[in-house]
Amino acid sequence: MSEMHEIWKPVGHLGAFEVSSFGPVRWAASGKLKALTPARSGFLVVNLYAHGIPNVGNVHSLVADAFLGPRPSGWMVVRIDDDPLNNHRQNLAYRELGARRARSPLARPGAGGRLDLQQAREIHRRANLGAATIELANQFDISAPMVSGIKSGRKWRLVGQSRERPDD
Repeated sequence: MSEMHEIWKPVGHLGAFEVSSFGPVRWAASGKLKALTPARSGFLVVNLYAHGIPNVGNVHSLVADAFLGPRPSGWMVVRIDDDPLNNHRQNLAYRELGARRARSPLARPGAGGRLDLQQAREIHRRANLGAATIELANQFDISAPMVSGIKSGRKWRLVGQSRERPDD
């Protein structure tokens, strides 16, 4: 069931700002929305200032902290639908770092960081068509550097090549 009413809560360490259950961030005093910016990782970030000190916050972390409670040590925020732009509180959950997705409710085929050649070829193809590195890393449960390595050919060198040799 989807949430129908937007709820605003203070950003814990920066009381001058509030975060919505739907993902936007605003100034608490004026209600003016802050601009959300896509980072290279594919996640949305927001520039927040406290006591004259700039602070860049990941929107999904702000929403999770406000609505799911403090993040346990050694855990990370994950999106249930793997969409890096969907920061709705019902789409966020905490997952233990290093926990295999096959043991979690967020399981996907091929989880656990192991790839077969077909998966590596798909990553190579999609990365070279412009898919976000972090999106591919999350979908295939591997690190972003591994995705970059597959895209550039440093890892899984046979991915972009046929295994068959041309006739001599």
